[in-house]
Amino acid sequence: MTRHACFRSHSLGALCFTLLLGSCRETQKASTAEDKHHLQGTEWRDTTGIFSLHFNSPEDVELSLNYEGSPMGTLKYDIPCHFSGDTIYIDDYSKTTPFGKVTILRSFRGIVRGTSISAGFVTSDAEVAPGSTFPTFTELPLQEVIFNKKP
Repeated sequence: MTRHACFRSHSLGALCFTLLLGSCRETQKASTAEDKHHLQGTEWRDTTGIFSLHFNSPEDVELSLNYEGSPMGTLKYDIPCHFSGDTIYIDDYSKTTPFGKVTILRSFRGIVRGTSISAGFVTSDAEVAPGSTFPTFTELPLQEVIFNKKP
């Protein structure tokens, strides 16, 4: 083997090792959030049955809205979240519809206490005025909404 071929072989080996090491570091970065409350894979429902939270990970929650009689059925949204101690914060989420901007969730702050989460947040309420065919949306602030962990 010539000196040039040997150098090329070692260079390729070093390059492959560097790429492999770099991809391992990226994998570690992606899963650094600690699940100290053991929420991943759990589902929580409020006492009205309208709102439910399913934690996909310590950094991602699926919010489900189930309004009785809604022609849309259950609406589901994947929204980023984060923790600070026992407090969970879910990012604001809104949608633009043909009828206007709708606040799905804003200013969510909940305290985890064992098998319940006590939260305050803002959502929207849809109302169809008499004689109208289109809904109007108004923001609805909610306080001390209790989410209980489903068994």
